[in-house]
This record gives sequence, structure tokens and C-alpha cells, in this order.
Amino acid sequence: MKSQENYMQSLIHSAFRNPSAIDELWCCERKISSILNLAVTQCSSIQNENAFSTCCDYFIEYICIFLIKKPSDFLYIFTDFTSQKHKNLFMNLYFQNYLTNSLITNSLLDNTNIIQCIGEHSKWIEYPLKYRAAQHIPNAENKSLEIHHLYPLSLELSDSLKEYLVSWAFEDDKLSDKAIEYFQNTFPKQYDLLNNKKQNIP
Repeated sequence: MKSQENYMQSLIHSAFRNPSAIDELWCCERKISSILNLAVTQCSSIQNENAFSTCCDYFIEYICIFLIKKPSDFLYIFTDFTSQKHKNLFMNLYFQNYLTNSLITNSLLDNTNIIQCIGEHSKWIEYPLKYRAAQHIPNAENKSLEIHHLYPLSLELSDSLKEYLVSWAFEDDKLSDKAIEYFQNTFPKQYDLLNNKKQNIP
């Protein structure tokens, strides 16, 4: 077991600033998943920064930016992950990297089956939902957004997150009449607060 870990460490070392080496590993599902799992457990977000954690950070970042091209790729790389905690960490590293593709993020957020397969979405979905809202709400036409444009209705999400997203769209006059009715019925205190503010009622 230790020799296998040493072997994977050597592959991560050799892949540092060597994109073709990571591209080659990507083609082997079981190998890339095991190695990425090790990289996540040893990256600087968990370990004190050192030479190997720097190599792990590069390995993770390259995969996030260049190799993940569709939502199902997340399932591909998680085949051999040993814990949900490490999946959650990778998802957060992916979404917090400003160089990742927003189209992939949006596509994943629309695919609840894959979100549920990844697991524990409450630990990583808040950031991408807020990021998508920041791109989507300002550019939407007035009164055009339904609730499902803000978050997946079939997922269990915290009321605070849902209230935040719906309030944002309401303040910008982007909610449809149907969505406003939902807001009024589901979060009446927040609706009254923002509605009074819109009408300049003290």
C-alpha cells in the first residue's frame, strides 16, 4: 500500500508544470481518480504549504481548468475517492477557481442527478449558485425569472440560501409575477421588508 502511494506521489511530482503528463493520466479513469484523491488529501488547503502540496495544487488546478469539460466528468474523477469530505473539498476548489468554465458550472447546476451522485451538495453548492445569480440576475429582463432559474427546485437547500437568491432577484425587479407570489408566500417577512422599501414605506 505504501509503495502504491509512493508511486502516485512520484506521478504528481513528475506532473508539476507538465500538462502532457496530466493529460495522459486523465485517459485512465482508475489512475486519475486515485491520484487526484491523493492530491486533494495533500493539497495546501489541508496541509501546511510545502513542495509536495504545491505539486498537488498544480495537479488539481490543471484538472479544474483544462480537463473537466462536462458535468459527468465529476463522476469520472470521483470513482476512487475515499471519502465524501474530499469530494466536497474538490468541488469547493473547483468553484472557487475563477478560471474554471462558467458554462460547465451552469450545466452542472441544471443536472440534479449528477449533483445527487456527487453527494452532500449543501457543503459546496452555495458558492456556484450565488456566482450564477451574479451573472444571470443583472442580465435578465424585468419580470422574467422563475424560481427554477435561481436554484434547482428538487434539491434540499437551506431557507437562508433560497431567501437570499429570491430576494436578490426581487430587489432587481427580475422576478415574474408567479415567482413574486412564491416569494410572498414562502418568505413573507422578507417580502414585506423589501416591498415596503421599494414603495418607500417606513
